[in-house]
Amino acid sequence: MKIAACLLLVVIGVGSAACTAGTDRDDSGGVVERPIVAEALYSGTKCGHPNPEVAVSLVSDEAQLAKTYSGFRKQVLGLSPIALPEVNFKHDLVLLVEMGQQPTLGFRLVLMDHPSPRIVAQHAEVTLEWITPPLNMLVGEMLTSPCLLLKLARGPYQEIWIKDHTGQRRAVLTVP
Repeated sequence: MKIAACLLLVVIGVGSAACTAGTDRDDSGGVVERPIVAEALYSGTKCGHPNPEVAVSLVSDEAQLAKTYSGFRKQVLGLSPIALPEVNFKHDLVLLVEMGQQPTLGFRLVLMDHPSPRIVAQHAEVTLEWITPPLNMLVGEMLTSPCLLLKLARGPYQEIWIKDHTGQRRAVLTVP
């Protein structure tokens, strides 16, 4: 009888540990947020995204990174070639966040320090400052396509949520 009771306690303990194994919790039962390292590799206003929708995509290797950079560079005539940033694709992910085509100058994406990128439960959250020109501001009329290329440390997450500075989720990327 004692053995059966001990086995039952062990099974219950293992089962409850298995249910919570995917999410870190603090002493009060709240989800623990862990910081994650992120770095802006490139920011521009002419990235060539012709659609009005926000998009986020994964740059998976060195060849695709070179192709992405050459796409940025072809938008402006007369630019000299630049050296690609160093990326260890085994330890880091590279994301291209595109704001979508905009009707004027004055739109930009900037990686925010606060709140810093973090892992929450099973996803990573990256907050960007979603800069739009004020309504009455004089800006040049020119089609733009702002983007931000980010390097993000790999971690125990299956999705990356891109949020704006107001906390609104703008895009989600599933990590392969």
